[in-house]
Amino acid sequence: MNDTSTLYKKLQSGEFAITAELSPPKAPDLSRLDKHIENYKVGVDAVNILDMPSATLRMSSLGTAIYVKQQGLEPVLQMTCRDRSKLAQQADIIAAYAHGIRNVLCLTGDYVTFGDHPMSKPVFDMDSTNLIMMVNQLRSAGRAYSGTPIADSAKEEPFKMQWCIGGAANPAGNKPHHLARTINRKAEAGVDFLQTQPIFDLEAFDQWWTALDKQGVHDKVKILPGILPPRSLRGLSFMVEHVPGIWVPPKVISRIENASDQKEEGIQMCLEIMQTIKQKYPIAGFHLYPLAWTETVPRMLKDLNLFPAADNAA
Repeated sequence: MNDTSTLYKKLQSGEFAITAELSPPKAPDLSRLDKHIENYKVGVDAVNILDMPSATLRMSSLGTAIYVKQQGLEPVLQMTCRDRSKLAQQADIIAAYAHGIRNVLCLTGDYVTFGDHPMSKPVFDMDSTNLIMMVNQLRSAGRAYSGTPIADSAKEEPFKMQWCIGGAANPAGNKPHHLARTINRKAEAGVDFLQTQPIFDLEAFDQWWTALDKQGVHDKVKILPGILPPRSLRGLSFMVEHVPGIWVPPKVISRIENASDQKEEGIQMCLEIMQTIKQKYPIAGFHLYPLAWTETVPRMLKDLNLFPAADNAA
């Protein structure tokens, strides 16, 4: 089969899409993911399988993505440039496709000094934009980075893998016009959708969106803003201090700090952010970061009437 993904079809048709994150286990026990997979089975269209986030050792994204697909969910293979050469990246991409995986998220990757193996040697043979270009060439021309055809003999036509290509964006990562130019380069490289870092600052998001609009990016790429419900002030503070790219305004920290029920306040805050963004901007969907708190996902989707029609009716 050489068909594309359900996520790609949904995004291209203009249907609202929900993606979410799933972190592979550290131990070789995939059953630890089962409860999270069950929480995602209603309302989540595709699940990002993280590729050693923050440069911390975990099971591979590819191995975990195969398991997630076997459990009936559509995976998004995360592929970072930190640990693989061009050759190794393409080998994993071809293997993933052979196992029925059709979505890939192209990332540069966190530097090894953030993680538990600071002595490890990073590769960074390319960055995320070049990785997008490489996957797009596999899709459009059926040719590897070197230009050689994806075929086992000269008699075969190059095999064009129908990838749905994703990328990342950080609305609070730099000056909006600089960020917009970077995203425009990803669009020109062939990216289909962009998932953002968690949104806590709606003013920064609006400035970023306006800059994208001036670059005409919205006509080229589907945008899925990131949403992360904080469980507590302690957890939120840890992310701000230790997770690259996270920006949380002081007023948000104060809101969680002063809440009588910090978990409930975190959910309500995210529902408000989602409602505002959905009403104000022509987004393609949301990307959820529940971390290990996946039981919040069905509730949040239900409260925003984002369950599939059949489930809402029930």
